[in-house]
Amino acid sequence: MEIDISKIEGNNTRLLASDVGDISKSFKNYGQFSPIRVKKHSSKEGAFEVIFGNRRLATARALGWKTILADVVDASDTDALIMAFSENEDRSNCTDYEKALLIEKLHLLSGKSYSEIAEMLGKSPSYVSQHIAMLHLFSEEKVSEPERKIVLQQLTEKHARILQRIEDPNERWTAAKLVVKSAIGVRELENMISRTYKKSFDPSRSSPQTRIMQIIKSHIASMNSKDTSSYFEAVLKNQFTKFSCYPPLSRLDCASAKEQLFDMLHELRDYEAAIESLELRVVGKLAYALMTLRNKYSNSERTITAEMRLTMILEKKGDDWKIVHEHWSSATPAKFLSLFANQELQSTVSKKHSGL
Repeated sequence: MEIDISKIEGNNTRLLASDVGDISKSFKNYGQFSPIRVKKHSSKEGAFEVIFGNRRLATARALGWKTILADVVDASDTDALIMAFSENEDRSNCTDYEKALLIEKLHLLSGKSYSEIAEMLGKSPSYVSQHIAMLHLFSEEKVSEPERKIVLQQLTEKHARILQRIEDPNERWTAAKLVVKSAIGVRELENMISRTYKKSFDPSRSSPQTRIMQIIKSHIASMNSKDTSSYFEAVLKNQFTKFSCYPPLSRLDCASAKEQLFDMLHELRDYEAAIESLELRVVGKLAYALMTLRNKYSNSERTITAEMRLTMILEKKGDDWKIVHEHWSSATPAKFLSLFANQELQSTVSKKHSGL
């Protein structure tokens, strides 16, 4: 049906709606072939919201059209986002960054964990994690939002994963701009990062302390970038266990630890951990590290800083070291858990510690 364009509200999921040159030529020469999809506006009587077709809507507006061909469907806001993701996923002009924004918007709107969203979208948790990590690739304090959007629109998720290996945020931003300016491919970037920002050691030539320190720093850096896949690269997957200060507060194997960390990190808007003190001892083929970390957490409402304690046990396997156990604890558990949604658990923890 034809709908008055003035009654249609676009959304900001597709960021480059102004880039409509090819569509504009087609509209001028042949008209509109396929309708956009809209739903009734959630708060405005007689108005509509775009589910997908933002570029077509922007083109029609730019050409001065008064109406546009549209399919009207009955859908909730959550259903509309799922439709938008499914429609745009395989389109060549839908960037990985735009997919990440759709996933994040779905997370905020539905209140569901990222693991649940992955299931809703028919994707793996790692797919969701790797796309969401793009949203945290560059510091909001160092790079303006318009600059970030322009660069991220032109990077793939694979580019972003490689760039995350650069620890210094300024160097990471510089490398990203070079990728965009020079149209550097994923493989070329991989080679460039390996040569310029080489972080790996030959385990057989480095001391145990040096190698273990590198593993620990990489481990924490992965958390800061919300890259759970990289976080678990150094663990001995079939033997790894973890005790965590975050629900469910129980012993976890590698698979459950990965899911739990994934949900925790992405329930937060920002996360930053810094090692304040570290004691490392190596005894034969075993090593343990005792750490104090200063962690900053932010959700949609507030930011807190909390002291965390981490005990890590590593075992030498072949020429390298692997993490076999972690135990996280908080000096202020009630304060830490107050950022998360499980109010019943918060209350239980608060009562438990008030009686100590």
